[in-house]
Amino acid sequence: MSQNSSPRSFDSDKSYVSTLSDDSYLEQLKPGLDDQFKEMLNHIRMIENSKTIVEERKRQSHNAKKSNGLVQTPEWTGIMRADYAQYKAKVDELAAAKKKSSASDMRAKRSKNQALAEQEKARATALEDSRLWFDAAIVAAKARLSFMTKHPNAYDSGSTQRHIKAAEDVMKSAKHAKRQIEVQKQKIAEAKIAADRY
Repeated sequence: MSQNSSPRSFDSDKSYVSTLSDDSYLEQLKPGLDDQFKEMLNHIRMIENSKTIVEERKRQSHNAKKSNGLVQTPEWTGIMRADYAQYKAKVDELAAAKKKSSASDMRAKRSKNQALAEQEKARATALEDSRLWFDAAIVAAKARLSFMTKHPNAYDSGSTQRHIKAAEDVMKSAKHAKRQIEVQKQKIAEAKIAADRY
């Protein structure tokens, strides 16, 4: 068997192709609808290595696929446990922000037949809560990815892949929050146009 056709060489070739491939997360974004969100992701950087959040997610995903289950997980240190607790707290903050945003969005929808001032107030609150949801989602995604940047062997391969999937889910939450921000802006504009007609 030649050097180029060995299993190790084949894995290396697959790894190289994976590195060059389009990002599977970005492929899920809808053109037009998610263009602003995609642009924002290109400007959100990780503290640990200055990569964008998308580059870091892809790097970690690539490394997890490349590991073939051969990761030796170390005994967790106090720093690892503290970093774990920190990112879990950020995920909890995201859940609370999303719940608050959902509640204020429902109040805004119910204000549709109220006076313009009440509609504007309800929509402004919903807009602000959507922004807080977005911010919380970005912080949580960065915290999850940051944990794996600092502690790349903290989990076995399966757990690492689930961790990266959870980071993608948090990024999807940010995408939905960004869409909700745009909805609230549109509803505020529509209410003002309707009020100007009367």
